[in-house]
Parts: sequence; structure tokens; C-alpha cells
Amino acid sequence: MKSPWMFLRARLLGILTVACVAMAAQMSWAEDPELVLKLYAKEFSIEPSVTNVREGPVRILVINEGTMAHALTIEGREGTLVGVAPGKTAQVTVNLKEGEYVFYCPKRGHREKGMVGRVKVYRKSYNERG
Repeated sequence: MKSPWMFLRARLLGILTVACVAMAAQMSWAEDPELVLKLYAKEFSIEPSVTNVREGPVRILVINEGTMAHALTIEGREGTLVGVAPGKTAQVTVNLKEGEYVFYCPKRGHREKGMVGRVKVYRKSYNERG
């Protein structure tokens, strides 16, 4: 014979699962947490060098897998400079609007050696709007 507590626990778990699924289905794009873009820096590249995100707040994580200090800035976006020591991770959050942006390492000579990339920012689709 099964314990009444096991039945009650299973029923409560089922109710909580249904509630969580229903809440997730009701979330609109505007309520989503910010997007995260991971960029891996090393001598002398940034990967991915071409990427896409949806418009809005984007948290950029710069993971330095190299042996020297690097930084990241987004062309035309004041205040988006972030420095990162070897083996460390740094982050910056930017609100990106639809368009294409160039990001690069502003350390002397790094951009010219290939530490450059671009991100294409797309507008939210009709189905994603709240």
C-alpha cells in the first residue's frame, strides 16, 4: 500500500510543474532576461568573429583564452570598452538597436592582426512582441 504522503507529494509536484509551464508560456519577449553573447579572445582572434543577436540589452562576456591582456570595444558605442586579463572573464552590458556593429580589441596592433568581428542585430519579430 502506498503512503498517502507519496500521493500528496506526487500531486503537488504535478501542480507545480503545470504552473511553471503555464508561466513560461505567458512570458513575452519584453520579459525575457537579457541576451548573453560570449566572445573568446586570444592572440590574435575573437571568436565568433561574426554573430547575430536580437535587439535589446545584451550582456557581452569576453573570455580571454590568450596569454596577454586584451580588451573589447564596439565601434560607435561610447562606454563599451572592457579590459580583460589573461585567463580571466570580463563583461559589459549594452543596449543594441537593429543594425550591424563592429567589435575589436583596441590594444595597439591587435585589430590589424585579426582581433575584429561584427555582430548583426535583428529587430524582434512580430511573434516575439508582447
